Amino acid sequence: MGNVIHFFSILVCISFVFAAGCTEGGQVEPITESETPEVTETSEVTETPEVTETPEITEPHGTEGEEIIIEVLESPERVRGGETFNIRWKVSGGSPGYISDTRILSSSTHAGPSIDAYPARSFSQSGTSPQEFEGSIIAPAAGNLYFRVYAVVDGIEVISEEKVIGIRTSYQY
Repeated sequence: MGNVIHFFSILVCISFVFAAGCTEGGQVEPITESETPEVTETSEVTETPEVTETPEITEPHGTEGEEIIIEVLESPERVRGGETFNIRWKVSGGSPGYISDTRILSSSTHAGPSIDAYPARSFSQSGTSPQEFEGSIIAPAAGNLYFRVYAVVDGIEVISEEKVIGIRTSYQY
């Protein structure tokens, strides 16, 4: 037991010597103004406002190098209300042609060239131009379905022409 006490006594003495050697000459000097970091008050943090408008996107266009084109390859003329169906399209052009996002945008009313006017959207896909894609959407119960295909190629937003699919109700079959 005496050896343990002796060991801890030596350890405490070494700790004091070490701590005293960590300051210059064993003295603690006050911090000068030039060493004190300047603290400034900031105004209250506010939330970033949500963007509610998206700039209108023009019809297919591209960079000077290679025009970006969205071509709808396959879509039905008519579908039954509530039916899930597929649309195939091809995105080509751009330089180098990186497609970071492409999807189907749809609405039950004519929506125009603004992507925000199309409330229904298929899942996002990506790839390298030229590339074909396929997506599925669900038809509304009745009326017509208006859709466009949207893509971002090399950071440039492109939207296809609007297409219309007729919706049949179950009694129209």
